[in-house]
Amino acid sequence: MIVRWWRVFSLPHCSISRLSSLPPSAGIYYVTAFGLIFYIGKAKNLRQRWQRHHRRAQVQLLSPFGRLHYRLLPLADLGAAEKLAIAHHRPYWNNQRVPGFWGLWRLYWAVWGRLGIYGLLGVAVVGVGLWRLGHP
Repeated sequence: MIVRWWRVFSLPHCSISRLSSLPPSAGIYYVTAFGLIFYIGKAKNLRQRWQRHHRRAQVQLLSPFGRLHYRLLPLADLGAAEKLAIAHHRPYWNNQRVPGFWGLWRLYWAVWGRLGIYGLLGVAVVGVGLWRLGHP
């Protein structure tokens, strides 16, 4: 499982804010952020696909941490490779419809709120550690 996960994150990639730098080739793509795979899809032309993707607004919420990893493949192998990748990774967004405004708002706060909570917990742990060093 970890090997498959690592293979995705070792693929060529670009940031969500630079999707125009994708190659104009066929392949499957993985939308990732924070070590999670959110969406897997296929495209005959990766660059064109992301110029008008139906989940573009949803993916923009992952910026600046979101990445689009891709694997270039022959057209004949796209369908089978995408199905296999979805079955192995079971990404969050592949089995959900595209959310409306409030769904995107909840996603935004789920991602950024979680980061904020982790940050506050990290600061608290460091603070308690430093306090204990000063008060043996």
